[in-house]
Amino acid sequence: MECTANCLAIVNNACPEYMAFKYLYHPYLQIIRDTGYPEDKKKKAKIDLEQGLKNLLDEMVRENAKRYIESDRIDIFWFKPEEAGVSKIINNYGNTELNFLYGALSMSAHAGHLGMFLFKDDPDEIVINPSDNPEKEKTSLIASCRLLLELLLIRNDYEDLGFDSSYDSFMERILATE
Repeated sequence: MECTANCLAIVNNACPEYMAFKYLYHPYLQIIRDTGYPEDKKKKAKIDLEQGLKNLLDEMVRENAKRYIESDRIDIFWFKPEEAGVSKIINNYGNTELNFLYGALSMSAHAGHLGMFLFKDDPDEIVINPSDNPEKEKTSLIASCRLLLELLLIRNDYEDLGFDSSYDSFMERILATE
């Protein structure tokens, strides 16, 4: 789900190349600024970051990336301040299907016991070890397929690949699964 949100944040920005740079190199900035990180790893991160800057062909994008690198504060989430958060990104740019799936999975992840009804055959059985859930297995597979399909739709739309009818066909098949 977060990968999909990351892609949406990149492709829906006025400058996708800049946002892609931020996405790819945000971890390097975190390493460089982490006082507890080994110096050899910081040095390697700086070299990689400099190479990433050199790979930016557009001068305006490169200057924006330099300002980002030199900024006083690097947020936990790479997409800030351009985007507010994962749920906002999905609400702003995701389609109806993605919004529905995000809501369902968010409930499962954050609503504790209530959310376990989605993927556990017996939500009252709370165990730390992995367990078989043959009745809800199909629901998990369908959710996984929908996530992959939504991620592919972002690429289709951004690159204008022309697979809209294939998306619709796959979505119909997923929704028809009992």
